[in-house]
Amino acid sequence: FSGAQPKGLSKLDKKMSKLMNEANNLRSMEKKLEKKTEKIQRKQAKRRKKKVDRMLDDFIPEMLDKVDRQLNDLDEIVRRDVPRSHRQDVRKNRESLEALRANLEQQDIKRALEAARQSLDRLQTLQFNFNLSKRHARSDSDRSRALDASVERIESMVPRGETIKEKLERMMERAQSQMKRSEQQEMKKLSKRQKKIEKRAKQLKQKIEKASKEFPMLEQKLQPKLEKANKEMKQAQKRLSKGEPQGALDSERGALKKLNKLKQSMKKTIKKQKQRQQRKGGSGRQQRRESVEIPGQQDEASREELRRELMEAMKEDKLQEYEGEIQQYYKSLVE
Repeated sequence: FSGAQPKGLSKLDKKMSKLMNEANNLRSMEKKLEKKTEKIQRKQAKRRKKKVDRMLDDFIPEMLDKVDRQLNDLDEIVRRDVPRSHRQDVRKNRESLEALRANLEQQDIKRALEAARQSLDRLQTLQFNFNLSKRHARSDSDRSRALDASVERIESMVPRGETIKEKLERMMERAQSQMKRSEQQEMKKLSKRQKKIEKRAKQLKQKIEKASKEFPMLEQKLQPKLEKANKEMKQAQKRLSKGEPQGALDSERGALKKLNKLKQSMKKTIKKQKQRQQRKGGSGRQQRRESVEIPGQQDEASREELRRELMEAMKEDKLQEYEGEIQQYYKSLVE
């Protein structure tokens, strides 16, 4: 390019530079917000741990005892004549109860509650299936008597499972540390800041759409990543407004990850466009050089000059000196 960029590429460079500055500013704002949210989340987690540790001293042994009774009742059911169609249901119930027990031992109340809910759902399914089989079994058969005993066991397990779930839910509520008033106010401020950042993201989207009218590849390459980042920002804003620092933090970090990908896409887009322009420019230069180097090509002025010189030579009888030029002249006339 004789040291200069093509006009179209220079224009793309300018647009991409502005868009990248906007994206960098957006990321910087989100990063500062993430740091402040993390600070609140750490304070809350620290208070919650102290509170939970005191409450769990008596709670965990009580829950483990109830889970062990559930497992013992399930073992009694297995010892009887369980219909083959129900064996998978029994196995799934055991898996849920064992997961519940493991989470209680690790004092992971959140996962223990998830396992308790799953266990209760599976237990209620087991109860329904056993009652259905009982209706279709012959009343005087061994299978019917085994089903009666199993149904009786399950009927005592279901309310116990409900108790476990309810106690874990109450424990979760108590474990949720009450946020200090100052932290509540800070979360509201952060929610407003996130709303402003989300608005800036929408403005960047509009700028990309405008630039895409001249450079269509921008919308295809950049818009999807920006939309994903914007979605994470909306989630963060909702969680901040609800006073959920951990959930907000997860969404903020998700937005930062998407913005990093957006920045990388911007860099790749401009790099590919430059390579495309360089290949196109190199081809054009070669074509121009070849058009100049065509031998024997003469314009009208050159031919007229040669014709005058030949006329003068004829007068002076010196045509032999112009033999080569004469051949070239007549050749050019027929080309």
